[in-house]
Amino acid sequence: MRHTLITPRKQPPDIPLQDLANDVYLDPSDGLLHCCICHMPRQKHMMLWGKEYTPSIPCLCQQAEREEEERRREEEEKELARSYLRSAGLGWTSLKNYRFDHLQGIDPFIRKKLQIYAEHFPEFENKGLILWGQPGTGKTFAAGCIINQAIDGLHPAAMISFRQLLSDLSALSIADRKSRLDHLFANQLICLDDLDLHFISRFDTPLVMDIADRIDRGDRPIIITTRYTIKELNHPQTDLERKVFPILLTRAVPFLIQGEDLRKKEQEKGLLKMQGSL
Repeated sequence: MRHTLITPRKQPPDIPLQDLANDVYLDPSDGLLHCCICHMPRQKHMMLWGKEYTPSIPCLCQQAEREEEERRREEEEKELARSYLRSAGLGWTSLKNYRFDHLQGIDPFIRKKLQIYAEHFPEFENKGLILWGQPGTGKTFAAGCIINQAIDGLHPAAMISFRQLLSDLSALSIADRKSRLDHLFANQLICLDDLDLHFISRFDTPLVMDIADRIDRGDRPIIITTRYTIKELNHPQTDLERKVFPILLTRAVPFLIQGEDLRKKEQEKGLLKMQGSL
């Protein structure tokens, strides 16, 4: 039964008439304040030590408002956590814009597989991915999409250039180097971008083996992007490759990323835009 706003004939002794809010009315059937919107009571009768009280209670509208406020608060906290994870885990600022919605030029079947992996990677028994192919085909972008998707799900994830990681480690002491790798491999998902062992010097070889050993005995999935072909990964040529490649192939599944050179396409678009403005 719906009630309209009424003026009570008899004023309750503990509820002065002038204090009634605009969104409530006094229902004479139970003597309680009711909400003008959902018409549910804002009070209840209660006996305590032989005395009757009418404490306030939330109506359906207020309950829904509180739940919505709680949902907003939780989402704000999650967004702050995502912002922190991106700040801590992404090797360069533009990575935060790497999203599957913007991923172009990749086979839709492969793209769907990568998206499924990004959403469910904790279920794949610590298996990672090797994204291989020619330069400019979107390997790094695809890996960044996976890392961002993981962070969206509040999974600590990190992505860094393989060469940058070696540069960072070479400048550290042995103790700080261990701490840096401990911190990196504490993430639930790790991406090493642009793996290339051709430029490795004999001074960097121990660093590469340390990283490979972490991957081999770690319990975290690893994503590798590389220009090495699957044939080259299966047929290593140098001693270092013979030590590293079998570890990667054991811990990660190769996916060929192919298509037009997206970098070249962007360069052409930029050139045309500049020519049009001159």
